[in-house]
Amino acid sequence: MTITKAQAVELFQRFHLDGLPAFLLRLRDNDPMEAIRTQLPNTSRLTLRVCGGDENQNLPRIVGCDLGDAEQWLREACEDGVSTVVVQPYDDLLFSVELAVTERTYVTEMIPGIWELDNQAEPTTMILTPAEEVGVRLRGPVAAQPAKYWTISTGYMTQQAHIEDWQLSEVMCWVGENAGELQQLRKAVGTDAVGIKLHYARRYGLSPQNIHTKGLSIPTDVQPSALTHLPLITSIQQGPPQTKAVRLAVGIGRERYGELLTFATKLQTAGVTTVYVRSGLLSHMAITLRQQGFDVRRW
Repeated sequence: MTITKAQAVELFQRFHLDGLPAFLLRLRDNDPMEAIRTQLPNTSRLTLRVCGGDENQNLPRIVGCDLGDAEQWLREACEDGVSTVVVQPYDDLLFSVELAVTERTYVTEMIPGIWELDNQAEPTTMILTPAEEVGVRLRGPVAAQPAKYWTISTGYMTQQAHIEDWQLSEVMCWVGENAGELQQLRKAVGTDAVGIKLHYARRYGLSPQNIHTKGLSIPTDVQPSALTHLPLITSIQQGPPQTKAVRLAVGIGRERYGELLTFATKLQTAGVTTVYVRSGLLSHMAITLRQQGFDVRRW
């Protein structure tokens, strides 16, 4: 079973997991802007995300727009055939989490700032038990890494950051407090494991944003051996080596998603079957490569 963005919003609300408020805007409504003003009466800045018909990634969105820009964006989306949009008040994103829920464990990968397809930061990973204890702290970078943030006043910016103790504590407490609801959601989806993307919003705290079931792989505590002998690819413009395994360290913006799929085909043609990534086994990059047929591992 696959879960669309619209279904994810409904599931988060059904099991009282939503943090940042969200509602589904059907663009066939007589007046979308009136619906926004009714649902979010005191909101001046919005984030709008297109809902697809599958577990689509990197769909169109607009972040932090005012009501005038929102109206124009919605008009163009409607002309492009979009039928449903997720509407949320804008809030600064402090850190990002990918959470995998199984019957017995909760595996989290976390990075400071925004986690998108172009992320190259190594996430901090831990396994949580249902008893709210840290079962295994898999691994995590000691030094700060470049982290990407976005605010209305600055736009995109990059600064050195790392996951802090209070952020780990927030995630541990949230999972512990919502373990029952997370298991109900997993059962409602009908899969052995379900992946959830979360943001930590400055005013609203941890806020589930999306659900993954396709291409999901649960990280384990197995540490990779030395991989320096494997070819390192730092650009999708590189010619793929004739080898079974490669290390991948590339940043590809969401608007270049199609180029990643083309590059994946080139890798397969060259005989590559295993790709090692630094950006986490629950990341968009890992999920996309896994969906293309690769064995994806972490280095």
